[in-house]
Amino acid sequence: MLPKYQLKFKTFELPSGKNIDLTRMTIKIKKELLLLSEQEENKLKIIEKLVKECSNKDTSINKLSLADVFFAFFQIIILSEGNEFEFKFKCLECGKENEEIKINLTEALKVKEFTGKNLQKIDEDLYIQFQPLNFYDYMKIKEKYSTIVERKYYELLYSIKAIKYEGKVFKDFSIKEIEEFIDSLPSDLYELILLKYEEVRDKVYIDYILKCKFCNKEFKLYVEDIDDFFV
Repeated sequence: MLPKYQLKFKTFELPSGKNIDLTRMTIKIKKELLLLSEQEENKLKIIEKLVKECSNKDTSINKLSLADVFFAFFQIIILSEGNEFEFKFKCLECGKENEEIKINLTEALKVKEFTGKNLQKIDEDLYIQFQPLNFYDYMKIKEKYSTIVERKYYELLYSIKAIKYEGKVFKDFSIKEIEEFIDSLPSDLYELILLKYEEVRDKVYIDYILKCKFCNKEFKLYVEDIDDFFV
């Protein structure tokens, strides 16, 4: 009886500072993912399955942040398929289609670390402590809400860990309670909170310069929403 091929694992440091052991995807997993991609519109479930199947059995994905899981996903792609990712785009300058443009994923992949561990000042009376958005909370938000405004609102709610208001610190509140508090704020203060959240939150994204091979015009490729990566 033939033995099974023994995959080797490589240790990576996630954006949160945790370590994760990852390996290449097998042909079996790749076939399952291809089938799932034809049936499943929610690309997050494809990412969830890939990271589960290609990480150490001791890994608890439910404890990982959105940035952690995205980072692990891209590292598995690099381990399995190599650094080069083929991309095509239509030049906005000359209008010609650029096909088989190769992107170096290792160079293009950027990580912004979370910097909101301490209470952040919003105004004289209000301070907020943020936390990295959990991957499964993000999945729930994407499944339940369809508009960008709604998703950004609930991403913010799930990323609030503590509130200091008029000198008193509040923790361990429900999503309903934080929703009622945020809804009581004036709109300009809410916008300040959103700006502060964007400033401190962690994220994994693609940032790369593309050049048209016909007219040499350069364009910036920026991918933050994982759905855009599958287009």
